[in-house]
Amino acid sequence: VLFNIGMANLNGYPSIDRPSTQVEEAYSYFSRLRESYPTTEYATVAAEKMKECRKLMAEHELFYADFYFRMERYASALSRYQTIVRDFADVPEIHSHAEIKAKAAFVKDREQRAEGTREKREGSWKQWFSWL
Repeated sequence: VLFNIGMANLNGYPSIDRPSTQVEEAYSYFSRLRESYPTTEYATVAAEKMKECRKLMAEHELFYADFYFRMERYASALSRYQTIVRDFADVPEIHSHAEIKAKAAFVKDREQRAEGTREKREGSWKQWFSWL
């Protein structure tokens, strides 16, 4: 029963841009299955499905981190990348990508903040065209 519920949640997950609650629930069911029945054949299949769930959860976080990065919301992107680096070390391809992008987001965020501080202090050419 645990396996079927887990598979239903996993198969019902439409896309990485949707909330990942179904994948998290599937992971939970597979985990309980492995703990409750460790010697069964379902436990080995559940282990593979748990890896699949972790990858989907990491891809979900990466999707939103990259979205924030493209929208030049570097603080939000940095937060998501750091979450991936902290929580998804078991998904190496996404983990390594997130480490690199976190460094870039950190630098971009600091540049953006410095520019905002400078504009507050010194003003900007944009104020001359505010009437447009």
